[in-house]
Amino acid sequence: IQPLKNQFLLKVNFMTHHNLKQDKRFFESIHDEDLKAINRYNDRNYQVGDTITLHEGEMDNGKFVYTGRTLNAIITYMNNYGMQDDYTNLSIELRE
Repeated sequence: IQPLKNQFLLKVNFMTHHNLKQDKRFFESIHDEDLKAINRYNDRNYQVGDTITLHEGEMDNGKFVYTGRTLNAIITYMNNYGMQDDYTNLSIELRE
């Protein structure tokens, strides 16, 4: 097989989308962009560039009950400085 003329390689970073529960006590602060970072257990291998949808809700009799409100964001920075093992701090930027 002959390569095409002017062929080039395109590096693609595969991003992941995460649907996450978000306690309503913090949801409004994230919505108003007063809170721009969230701490999460890193069981999903989060990466900078991944997108997230935060689903607002609260615990009721041991079950998470959703309000129906959501926020979309992109992870812009992460670190685990000062965090417990397997936890990470995600800096996020809201998206439409």
